Amino acid sequence: MFVEGPDGAHWPATFADLGRPRISLGEHRRALAALRERGVRLTDEQLIFDTIEAQRALVESSALTTKAARREAERSRRSLAATPERPPLPAPGPELARAGAPLPLLAVEEWS
Repeated sequence: MFVEGPDGAHWPATFADLGRPRISLGEHRRALAALRERGVRLTDEQLIFDTIEAQRALVESSALTTKAARREAERSRRSLAATPERPPLPAPGPELARAGAPLPLLAVEEWS
């Protein structure tokens, strides 16, 4: 297949590499911006797709980390809500200051 240029010359038009993953225009633009930010002046198709793959991996790992953080916060909130509030400890008085005086019992947190 050929494409005719404005000067009448014919240029070969080949199909894209169908083995590459699909990308959006926004991903392409972000990859080019990231490469420019890193100081890369000349880009090729391989470099662009490598950058997009790295960006996708970063987004995926961030999503997993965020999910794990939310789950951990929810677990902590539930476990704290399930344990009863402890009564305040008595203020140390002269009877607790004596050597050998029994200490007050503390509430035990159950883990399951």
